[in-house]
Amino acid sequence: MIFSVKKEKNSLFIILIIITFLVSFCSSAFSSSLKKNFSIPNLTLKTTDEESFDSEKYKEKQVSDECTRAVIIELFLELGCPPCSVVVPIIEQLAQAYGSSKVIILEEHIWDSYEISEIAERYDWYIPLSDQGTPDVLFNGLNQRKQGMFFYNEYKNIVDIELAKEAKISIYAEKEVNNSTIILSGSIKNISFSTLNNLRIQGMIFEDREEDELHYLVLDVLKEQEVKSFKPGEIIKFTFSSKELNWLTENKVHGVIFVQSPDSPTKEILQAFFVE
Repeated sequence: MIFSVKKEKNSLFIILIIITFLVSFCSSAFSSSLKKNFSIPNLTLKTTDEESFDSEKYKEKQVSDECTRAVIIELFLELGCPPCSVVVPIIEQLAQAYGSSKVIILEEHIWDSYEISEIAERYDWYIPLSDQGTPDVLFNGLNQRKQGMFFYNEYKNIVDIELAKEAKISIYAEKEVNNSTIILSGSIKNISFSTLNNLRIQGMIFEDREEDELHYLVLDVLKEQEVKSFKPGEIIKFTFSSKELNWLTENKVHGVIFVQSPDSPTKEILQAFFVE
């Protein structure tokens, strides 16, 4: 009887050792997987209203904690301007080389039939009347400016300088078409370690009309949203709606959201996001 009890205790002791080992092993394996960027499997759930919730799509909609700087090239041009017809293909080639996640072109027409009042006002805001002229190419606000004709590598060097700067803001946005208007909605996140003050969230709608000097034609400048103070880690949501637009082809209409610092010496655009 004594032997039987001892034997039973030994068996329990061995089972406890085995359980302890398995728990320790599994915890270690799980921890290692996390260190190796172990991805949580995608889940598709049903809400009480029978709507699907896709965790993968949800993750995609979140502003990222890490991102690279993007460059907005604002090309102020005029139809019938000989230097413009030389510069526009060069800038468009640059955008194609880098892709829309890094370089976004906005062809902002002035002094011709495609001019809209918001663009004329924007150019006046940037450049005094005495110094205006086309083509005028601005990089992330007035961080860099090239007025007149230059070679491809001169523009490229500026883009590389801007891309090398640290991103302070992350942006995510989506586009919705509502009859003849466009709605851009999403959020921005301060991914820096500093509070950013006096910013503007703004957007533009543009269309590729598949004609020379009209591949990135700006149709509308959306009313800005003021941000007085933007703390590290803070997320701010936005929704912009365009005026009624006369586009030619709906799937050729795109948007861009950008965050600008209007009080900075160069009216710097800190980050931009292309909306397909």
